[in-house]
Amino acid sequence: MVLWLPGPDSYTGEDSAELLAAVLRTDLPVLVDADGLTILAEHRDLLARSAPTLITPHAGELSRLSAGPARLSLCQPEPGPGTAGGGSCTAAGA
Repeated sequence: MVLWLPGPDSYTGEDSAELLAAVLRTDLPVLVDADGLTILAEHRDLLARSAPTLITPHAGELSRLSAGPARLSLCQPEPGPGTAGGGSCTAAGA
């Protein structure tokens, strides 16, 4: 499995936004963090994809992502055995 991670120090300029858009058009699983989330907040149409996508926002990033008419399908970890985040997820409406 290939995973691409736009995160800290990816930068938020137009070149970075174009790169993130190109990656999100693939069927690759993608984890988006930090600067990638800043780009998604400004280009929310990029969130519409069917491939596995994990976003890891802190409260401020989540606020920017969930503002306005677009809706996110949020996943909330259920308590479970194993390591942190080891439980299953249930959908939580945005």
